[in-house]
Amino acid sequence: PDGGVRMIYTPSVWNVRDLGGWACTGGRVKYGKIFRGGNFGSISAADKATIVDWLGVATDIDLRNNGETGGITVSPLGGSVEYYHQPLDFYANAVSTSAASARTVAVLKKVMACVAANKPCYFHCVSGSDRTGTIAYLLLSLLGVSQSDKDKDYELTAFSDEADGKRFRSTNYNVTNGNGWYPLIKYFRDTYTGENDNEKVVAWAVANGITIEEEAMKEREDEILANGQMMIDDILQKWEEKQKDHE
Repeated sequence: PDGGVRMIYTPSVWNVRDLGGWACTGGRVKYGKIFRGGNFGSISAADKATIVDWLGVATDIDLRNNGETGGITVSPLGGSVEYYHQPLDFYANAVSTSAASARTVAVLKKVMACVAANKPCYFHCVSGSDRTGTIAYLLLSLLGVSQSDKDKDYELTAFSDEADGKRFRSTNYNVTNGNGWYPLIKYFRDTYTGENDNEKVVAWAVANGITIEEEAMKEREDEILANGQMMIDDILQKWEEKQKDHE
């Protein structure tokens, strides 16, 4: 990414990094708006200060199931941080049924709303890898980030303490039951039409309720793109126009 990958040093929280810096449609994803990582169950006071005071995270988006959260209703980051809980499925299982897609779309819309309100958000599951990686893939696809760079963003998890430098390419890439990186990509390739992987994700998004009428992103294009002229609404518009041309 432009300016380098921003992996955040938080010893008590796994796999924290900024989603910004990747080249995308119209510019680059802006730093300081969307963060991804692991859960805050054992967060230290120092790491809490890093995430809240230094990064400015204002919304904690928790993708874990009820058993994993322990039933919490407020963020471990403190009362000043909004807590949003939406349990998700993993990889292709998060997008392959209407019910699972509705939950996933709810999270995407929440991220969009945070960007629109200029409230930096942090989305996470347990270790910040699988469910977190799924949401990152969808967001970066909607923004027009290349497949190669999306692969790289996913693989950065292999450098975290949780992954122990060996987990992802060797064990998750070719899993056949839907709970893997390649099955997620393959699902879109097999199910939706488009000239590239990103257009196929856009087709899924349109089919599941993310439309050009979504105001959250349109209100603050500059908040997520460093030099962008196009945003998610523009990408969706062009996709819909292309479909009309083919009718």
